Amino acid sequence: MQTDIQGPNYRAWYDAAAATVHLEGTFRLSDSQSYAPIHDLLERGLEAHREALVVDLRQLQFLNSSGLNVLTRFAISARKSGATGMTVLGSTAVSWHSRSLPTLQRLFPALVLRIEPPAA
Repeated sequence: MQTDIQGPNYRAWYDAAAATVHLEGTFRLSDSQSYAPIHDLLERGLEAHREALVVDLRQLQFLNSSGLNVLTRFAISARKSGATGMTVLGSTAVSWHSRSLPTLQRLFPALVLRIEPPAA
């Protein structure tokens, strides 16, 4: 399984040592099948770190509806798996984070959502 996935304007990678999955850039993949490697990367992180996974989206500028669907399905999967600790990091510099990411917390109440200002 890939731990680093790159496209023309995006990158997703899993840092096992930091228990973190990072997504950054602009994701405009065509459908959920195109997002399957991203979903698999998230699931791999969850399997290894059920109590302390971090999903870092602070550098994720754009995610289309197919990508948002992958994140919501992942949140539901985490809840059903019995995961006890997951943190999602967003940024106040990316307007859609404040609007869309709270949905993940509604789907998985144990999820900690932190939408932070950009680092100085």
